[in-house]
Amino acid sequence: MVIFNTSYILSPDLEKDFCDWMKSVYLKLVDDIDIVENKYLCKLMLKREDEYLTYSLQMFFESVSQHERFINEYYKNLFSVFNTKFGNNIYTFTSLMEEVK
Repeated sequence: MVIFNTSYILSPDLEKDFCDWMKSVYLKLVDDIDIVENKYLCKLMLKREDEYLTYSLQMFFESVSQHERFINEYYKNLFSVFNTKFGNNIYTFTSLMEEVK
């Protein structure tokens, strides 16, 4: 199992808009991608010193090749949709992880 994580760092005043939009728009786009096995949108429970909030979207893929297909075929469009909505108002970074067996 391969997990593609995107972390989102945002100010508290964007939280409601971010969560509502992620649930009503972005996650529905992810649902339409048949190679995404599962997904979780999570809020980090630890408080940051700067009072910003951190969310994480984890998408699960069966294999590295499925993740590569996602990057090549879908990620650019998803990033563009997100960037059109939030621009530079939310800082994002990604990481790729694998399940430890």
